Amino acid sequence: MSQGVANFGTALPHQDFPMNHQTASAPGTPGTRHARRPVRAVRAAVVLAAFALAAAACGTSDDDDADAAACDTVGYVMYGAESSPGNDSDWDTLIHTAAVATAESTGTEALFERNVAGGTLFLPAVDRLVDQGACIVFATSADYIFAVDEAAERRPDVRFLNAGGFNEWSDDSPFGVYDARMYEARFLHGVIAAGNSPSGTVGYVASTDAPEVYRGLNFFALGARFVDPDVRVLVEWTGDW
Repeated sequence: MSQGVANFGTALPHQDFPMNHQTASAPGTPGTRHARRPVRAVRAAVVLAAFALAAAACGTSDDDDADAAACDTVGYVMYGAESSPGNDSDWDTLIHTAAVATAESTGTEALFERNVAGGTLFLPAVDRLVDQGACIVFATSADYIFAVDEAAERRPDVRFLNAGGFNEWSDDSPFGVYDARMYEARFLHGVIAAGNSPSGTVGYVASTDAPEVYRGLNFFALGARFVDPDVRVLVEWTGDW
């Protein structure tokens, strides 16, 4: 694992600088640290963020277009194998549960390709799904970012949705990116961490080089800085999910 200190631009390993671009003094040194925000202000931030999360969960959007509405077979490319019964916290298990529930409620069919661990395996998996009638394909891992681009070029009649990523596409492209607003919860994590750190330093374990990981880290740092403007955020990178 590699260590660094978070900055609001990027959060790369082997960096060591505080978020305000000035070296933070040791806790307790007179006149060197800002006063922490009152508990009432912190509680207000938590309440507002909680309402934002609830509103996001209740939001709806219009149908994309008639073609998408008419699609009755949806394919899912899964990174891992089918999870064991009773495991309700695994990434692939939750995706499978949601896909089956969606299919049952909409009268559509859900197809799955599992153990697709890399880009070279992605295109054959897409071909199998499309050959079975899938007209929408969910790429359920950020690791498929580049493979999805190629698949969209090869299959312009299929709509692709990738879990996370930084791809750009035109308005008439059949490709899109979806993600949850997990960074909002990361802000609260930062608030809690900084509010309970007597040293003025908090830690964050980051996984791999992906856009959603950077978002989560930066919002954690923003939450910590809301409580303590001079807080230092130490980052450990595992290099994997």
